[in-house]
Amino acid sequence: MMSKKTQTILIHFLIYGTAITTSWILFNLFDSYSFFLKLFIANLFGCFIIYFNCIIFDSFSINDPNWTIQSSVYSFYYLIESKNYQFSTILVFILVNIWSFRLTFNLYSTAVHGIKDEDWRFSNLRPKWKPKVVYFVFGFFGILFLPFVLTYFGCVPLYYIFRSKEICGIGQTLGILVIISGILIEAISDYQLSNEFEMAKKEKRMRFMNKGLWSQARHPNYFGEILFWFGLFVASIDSSVTDYLRLASFLFGPVGIFLMIYFMSMPLMEERQLQNKPDLYKKYMSDVPFKILPINFLFSKSKKNKKQ
Repeated sequence: MMSKKTQTILIHFLIYGTAITTSWILFNLFDSYSFFLKLFIANLFGCFIIYFNCIIFDSFSINDPNWTIQSSVYSFYYLIESKNYQFSTILVFILVNIWSFRLTFNLYSTAVHGIKDEDWRFSNLRPKWKPKVVYFVFGFFGILFLPFVLTYFGCVPLYYIFRSKEICGIGQTLGILVIISGILIEAISDYQLSNEFEMAKKEKRMRFMNKGLWSQARHPNYFGEILFWFGLFVASIDSSVTDYLRLASFLFGPVGIFLMIYFMSMPLMEERQLQNKPDLYKKYMSDVPFKILPINFLFSKSKKNKKQ
């Protein structure tokens, strides 16, 4: 008999497969629109398909992998549109899809269990957003549409990256290095956290992570995430770009993602930790005062010296 988790993954596969296919068909039907508008509208329809399934299954967690899958899908659109298959283009395309695949795989291997199971951040909103119709109306804008818009604009720099005729220019090279750094930092952070969870389960103790990169910043995984998005922006800058006002507008994506993480995701995570383990997490906040910048090593020695 098929497990609950396998059933959930198959349902997600059908939902996202339908959304991606529908978006592709609509994209090719909107001939009179500009490329960017076609891409936005067509994928917004895909977002609606995911939203309706969230209502049907009564869980917004169906939307959890949307932003990583969406980013991968955009990379294919931009690559096909550019018809530019030089080394730097293919390298960025591969990096985006490595980032997308790893995060999507990590989500399904650790956080996805049942089709009706919902992330605690969403389930905690249910008592506040009553009745259920209010929850799903507000949830559309806050849980689905806002990340959809930010991901869309966050991926727009791929348009410039893939169309650039420069091979490893200064902006491109720097941006690619930032992207790689972001992917590695996020992957290492997630691995260290996952390893701590496994060890805590084996040792039958409370799980708490304050080692490795987590000893340098309280949210190093988010730091890697932010680096990835700003890396895309930096990589889109080359000597052939003269429309700097338009290029500056592409900062909307990475800046918006940074603000969402810093003022929404991180406070929610810290509030939860303070509720579950108040004394331990307060000490951790004191020992590691930096939220996202992993630079605690620069100041930890001076703290020790002061105590001595």
